[in-house]
Amino acid sequence: MEEMTILVFTCSAYSDLWNNNILLMNKNWDNHPRYLLCSDGPSLYDFKDDNLVINDGEMSTRIIEALNGVETEYVLFTLDDYFLTDKVNNDFVEIIIHEMKESGVDYCRLFKKPRSSGQKWSIEGFKVLELKEVYEVNFYPAIWKKDSLVKVLKKGEDIWKTEVRLTRRFRENGLIGVAANSNKHYPFLDVIRKGKYLKSAHSFIKKNGLFLSDRPVRTTKETLSLGIQTIVSDTAPKPIKKAIKKHMNKKGKIFYSDYENTDD
Repeated sequence: MEEMTILVFTCSAYSDLWNNNILLMNKNWDNHPRYLLCSDGPSLYDFKDDNLVINDGEMSTRIIEALNGVETEYVLFTLDDYFLTDKVNNDFVEIIIHEMKESGVDYCRLFKKPRSSGQKWSIEGFKVLELKEVYEVNFYPAIWKKDSLVKVLKKGEDIWKTEVRLTRRFRENGLIGVAANSNKHYPFLDVIRKGKYLKSAHSFIKKNGLFLSDRPVRTTKETLSLGIQTIVSDTAPKPIKKAIKKHMNKKGKIFYSDYENTDD
């Protein structure tokens, strides 16, 4: 596939994930496009790969610099702790890129959250993003038109502020996005949360005989807390979520979504 490059973004502190990420990509994606593993420093473990690219600075700066070295029109953007768990269909990916070209789409998210209630796209199971809510455009695995990704980035931003501003910048630039309503086209496992292995990911790594570092595992209490937060986020009506956020703001809690409409 000559029209796309895979960008796996990471940092040296997460280099214990690199071998597993690339091994599972090779296992589950036959004849995958060339990938670049984009880090801020070298591996802290035994890892050698000619596709490792090292750039300094905040993630937004490193993405822009990495994209400057990409010659393909499209990139599949993903992160180090998203491990492929099943087969990716190369033919279907080529269909997505073809339809993106035909309909002028700049971004195709391969992850179902947040759900889109927009119009159906030309490929069954995909919908056009309405771009009304924060995080509709995000850093979950997605195929981007390279030049469009550059347009929504600003050098010197940390990843969290960049991600919360993606949808607004995407909308302001008049870009078009679509999203899948399932995760079957790019089946992956989320491995890390706040520097610790998720329990499900830790079990997956052990079961599949992959490299397991001494990184801590999230506790049962942390796992339950995350599960409750996820359920509330997915199911609670917007007025309730806004009320909870307002209450927490009064207590001094700052959410990254508070930075959505700023560019500091």
